[in-house]
Amino acid sequence: MSFRLRYKSQPMETENRMNFPTSRVVGAALILIASAFAQSSQPTQNPFPPIHAKDGIIVVRYTEFAVLPDIPGLIEASRPMLLLTEPGTRRLFVNDMRGPLYSLSYNGKTMTKYLDLNAPEWKMPVQFIGGERGFQSFVFHPQFNRRGSRGYGKFYTFSDTRNMTPAADFKPDATTHTHDTVLLEWTAKNPGAAKYDGGEPRELMRFAQPYGNHNGGHVTFNPLA
Repeated sequence: MSFRLRYKSQPMETENRMNFPTSRVVGAALILIASAFAQSSQPTQNPFPPIHAKDGIIVVRYTEFAVLPDIPGLIEASRPMLLLTEPGTRRLFVNDMRGPLYSLSYNGKTMTKYLDLNAPEWKMPVQFIGGERGFQSFVFHPQFNRRGSRGYGKFYTFSDTRNMTPAADFKPDATTHTHDTVLLEWTAKNPGAAKYDGGEPRELMRFAQPYGNHNGGHVTFNPLA
């Protein structure tokens, strides 16, 4: 079963990130609240009275924004996890938990595969079998588009992988080992390029996972640090 979530207005540059549930469509729901609660003439002890569908106080309008493409040879539906804006390049980026990272124009009309973690040259195939494993998160360095800075061209991915070498930096107290979760640093030569044009990523941290439902999560920069 797939669900489509869509939104009406254009994404704003001031929006830092938006998280999305598993679906084929990247978007957001615009919910208009006509009134808070229907007034009742009868006193009640319930501070949160139920809202009945017949009251008609919630209106939802939506339009399709963008659709992540299928991957040839895979029957698993796309699983977008995170939508970020990169103000320096004036593009949105969205990851598919199966491995690809896409760039997306602000109007949603142009989508390009920016990077595929499953590409053989990276030697880091994504373990995405099951509802919780896969390409978990990504983040751009705050100086990604600032030439001459230490963070120029750098972005980071956090993903589950079948490649369990080298030895993990952190190991659980368990006898089983199903996959690893790896934090990688990538360096693009030209941040504004349509596709990633840098070399192999630098591995920063590796976690050995004991079970299929033990995985990575969200990564981000602390703007106050």
